[in-house]
Amino acid sequence: MLLRLLPIVRMHLVILLTVGCLPCSSPQNSSGTTSSVTDPPAGSQRSAESTRSDIDAPAGTLWTLSLQRLALMPDVARWKYNQSLPVSVPEREQKLLADLVEQGRMLNLPPSVVEPFFEAQFEIARSIQQRLIDDWTRTKHPPFDPVPDLDKDLRPAITRLSTELLKTLAELRTASISESAIPSELSSATSSGVILTPDEISLMRRSIEAALTALRSELD
Repeated sequence: MLLRLLPIVRMHLVILLTVGCLPCSSPQNSSGTTSSVTDPPAGSQRSAESTRSDIDAPAGTLWTLSLQRLALMPDVARWKYNQSLPVSVPEREQKLLADLVEQGRMLNLPPSVVEPFFEAQFEIARSIQQRLIDDWTRTKHPPFDPVPDLDKDLRPAITRLSTELLKTLAELRTASISESAIPSELSSATSSGVILTPDEISLMRRSIEAALTALRSELD
């Protein structure tokens, strides 16, 4: 019973480490072994209280939920690597995007907000998975064990976070959206992590800013 619970416990620990809820001194690198990561500069990881003067709460939640969603991708990659599955299945992604757009309409969110935002999420997720799988393939890494089940554990968690992202976008329709929705300190705080590359961080930042811009246009 304990062995069956280990993958799920591990999945939640990855999320907590990524968003800064727990100290992260020795994360796993792409080969699955531990490596040291230099801590961000002092003051770069800020509490929710100290951030509220710079960022609206819903926009900050959007950033955090995006990190939580993307923190699941290494385990998705491990599952696909074990099963020799492709990273990208365009038909599935198109259906997922259509479902998210429909859910967005129910929350009064236009496709012009939902589509580009989640297309960026999908692109970053693919990038993370492909980068890891390429590395494991190159080094002939043995199959990972244990790994959370893709259908039973990972996809339900991803779906839940996608729903929360939609709800947060809907909250931003009525929130006072600041011009600097994502402080540079917050975005740079993740750049030392092993999950996102600088290009991936930049894409996520741009996708959030684009969503906020589209929402401002809707409100004007």
